[in-house]
Amino acid sequence: MVELVIGPRKSGKSTHLIRRMMEYAGTSRHILFLVPEQATLENEEKILRTMTSLGKADAKGLLDIRVSGITKLGEQVLKKTPLRN
Repeated sequence: MVELVIGPRKSGKSTHLIRRMMEYAGTSRHILFLVPEQATLENEEKILRTMTSLGKADAKGLLDIRVSGITKLGEQVLKKTPLRN
């Protein structure tokens, strides 16, 4: 499922998405949180803080969530995709 959340700065977009991710964390579903490259660490910390404050920061749930920028995601896809001549 793809969900686009659009809005101005500081309108609660990230918080909304983190709460949605927590619904799926720990259910064996893999969650990709795509953010600008420079914001990956900040968003990883925000996810951990939000999950901890809600009492849902268990290892299994955290392992299901991956935060990535588009460049890093592209590099990972290319590494796993065999090149054809």
